[in-house]
Amino acid sequence: MRSIFGGIVSFARVASWACIAFIGVAGAAHAQSADFAVRILSVECIETTTGPARDDVYLEFSTGERIPRRSADSITMDSGDVWNPKATVRATDSLQVTVWELDDVGSDDEIGSFVVYADDDDGRYTEQLSGDGSNYEVTYEVAHRQ
Repeated sequence: MRSIFGGIVSFARVASWACIAFIGVAGAAHAQSADFAVRILSVECIETTTGPARDDVYLEFSTGERIPRRSADSITMDSGDVWNPKATVRATDSLQVTVWELDDVGSDDEIGSFVVYADDDDGRYTEQLSGDGSNYEVTYEVAHRQ
């Protein structure tokens, strides 16, 4: 009886490792390495963040790039405003895009972020971001090298 139980445990261990290996392979779909570009077409302010009046926003990318480029610069936006940065950022694997609201006092507030993956199809996308009481839409295009 002990050998039967031991055999079942061994089988369970092998099955769990096979499952982990399979999940690892399936999860690798987002891990493929491919050169792609993300072009930010527009940032639309539907509703500003909580606090006084307008937002001073900027974009930050996981590559370390920032739009506008200087750390003291931002784009002032009110509800209904649209900013068309037409900024293109290249990446491999994935690219995180974060919209921040610049604060004069304390730390900046994250409005929201999203990740674009190398295996995303070419095309135009819109992301809804709603941090710090705000509502923004970011429209962007994904393009792979041919």
